[in-house]
Amino acid sequence: MERIAKEQKHGSTTFLFALARAINNGAYYGLRGVLVLYMVSYTLALPEDEALSIYLVFTLGVLFSKAVGGILGDFVLGNRMAYLTGALLQAIGCFVLCISGFDSLYIGLVLIALGNGLFGTNALSEFGKLYYGKEKLSDAGFTILNFISNIGIVIGTILVGYAADLDYSIGFAVAGVVTAISGLILFFSNIPANTKRQYAIGETVPNNKGYLYIGISTVAIFLFWFFYELGYSDLFELGYLISEALRMPEMLVIEINNSLSTYASVGLAVFWSFFYVKTQRKLALGMLFGSIAFAFYFIDSYANIVLSILQYGGISIFLVLAELFLFPIICSTAVYYVKPKYLSTVMGLAILPSLLAAHLANLIPFEALETNHYKVGAFITMLLIGILVLFLSKGNKKNELI
Repeated sequence: MERIAKEQKHGSTTFLFALARAINNGAYYGLRGVLVLYMVSYTLALPEDEALSIYLVFTLGVLFSKAVGGILGDFVLGNRMAYLTGALLQAIGCFVLCISGFDSLYIGLVLIALGNGLFGTNALSEFGKLYYGKEKLSDAGFTILNFISNIGIVIGTILVGYAADLDYSIGFAVAGVVTAISGLILFFSNIPANTKRQYAIGETVPNNKGYLYIGISTVAIFLFWFFYELGYSDLFELGYLISEALRMPEMLVIEINNSLSTYASVGLAVFWSFFYVKTQRKLALGMLFGSIAFAFYFIDSYANIVLSILQYGGISIFLVLAELFLFPIICSTAVYYVKPKYLSTVMGLAILPSLLAAHLANLIPFEALETNHYKVGAFITMLLIGILVLFLSKGNKKNELI
């Protein structure tokens, strides 16, 4: 760990990008929150199974569009034009949904999926380029981006949901207007185009090991999110049992967990803005925290409220720490190693597996999750990866950032 030079600071554009991303994510997740309800309502009157199938295809389309959007931004449109076009397409898609009918439903969802992919990946890579020349701040920057984006998701879900309660077309229109605002913020902002990597005196120039680091990080983070999703139902059930035993609202237990994540995000963003910990060590610590979280699953807390609270608190705290340590790693590593021309492409492809983790976890039969076998596997896998990465990081050159 080392002190970051005082002259290296987050610029105003960091918070501008974070605001635009928060607004865009708020509109998207707000729309997602009412989409199935809209499809099964009297307006379209789709069977629930069919509505859920359309929703699944739509969300998968959004995930894959992030990879396609990165490629289009790097090789066809240019990154700035790509994220502005993405915001426009996403807004148009929301407005198309205001027109009742199956044709407008499918056209609107296709436009939203393509637009979200173009905006998300290219805005993320352009955000990363803000940290050329001050890469030690990039982990803090991406943590700030994630924190503010999550606030936007919460507000957007409430706003669009409230509007949809009045009428679904109003909810979709609100989502469209909000999405358009996210694009306008970046369109009218004087954001410098950073296309060159600058190296400090004595700093090791990135080499081909970068793609190996990105690959290792991608696999490790995918496994973390895969195991996280497998264990989430058990964690949710444990929180429900605690709320019942203490006669407190279930939402209060969930809010305590969310507050923990919020405070930890702010704390780490501030800490990483002043002190630098190498990315590989963050990866190792993140996997070790995940392993510790799953170790708490082995506590036999049945009919013991004190042990149940200890178990729930231990799992929640270490999962939050693991998530926050792991989140910025792929993006920060890509910013350091990948040429600007290919940054959106690499980011879009590298983050895709972790985004697919939830969908893949849902394919596991419920019967296979009734035993602790997968929890033992998660504990051992993350522990071994954490120890291995920690060992490998010892061999890095002292002046190599990652």
